[in-house]
Amino acid sequence: MFKLSLISLLIPGMSMGIMRMAESSGSATILDLDAMMDIEMDKVETLPDYVTPPDGVYVLSVNDCKVEKYKTKAKDGKPEKEGSRIRLTYVVDKTIETTDVPVKDGSLFSDSFMGTDEGIKFFKKQAMNILNVSDLAGARMKDVMEGLKGVSFKAKITIRKTSDGSGGHYENAQVRPFHETAAS
Repeated sequence: MFKLSLISLLIPGMSMGIMRMAESSGSATILDLDAMMDIEMDKVETLPDYVTPPDGVYVLSVNDCKVEKYKTKAKDGKPEKEGSRIRLTYVVDKTIETTDVPVKDGSLFSDSFMGTDEGIKFFKKQAMNILNVSDLAGARMKDVMEGLKGVSFKAKITIRKTSDGSGGHYENAQVRPFHETAAS
């Protein structure tokens, strides 16, 4: 731990990059710095780009669907709160049409649905659209989440800019799946 702290003081960007590399595998492993210097970079996994695709029509697939816990930031005298959300991670398999520079095939982006009554309704609608079904009768949430993984579909993406309340903005990708045949 001392070596990592010393390195982080000397080269802060490098130590954060090391932590990000270790965390990307799902566990925060602190690497031995001496051993790390001998790693052959062709043996290190190359991660896909994580992007906000421009407006357009794409072939997407669902890479992952999971529940996440998060904490809201404390502001305006309100304490931080814990919450949950469902995160759908998409892979851009192919760009069909865009007026902007296409993103690289294999790039990732995500969409999230709040863990509230209303958020679950939006998630259900999106799952039905992706799966091209008109009903999810009898399906449990975990089965639907698992069933989405790997599904490929065409979608129109529209980027919506929303004010963050402090003069800035953030972007949301609105994913609207469509299919050649009607929902079953």
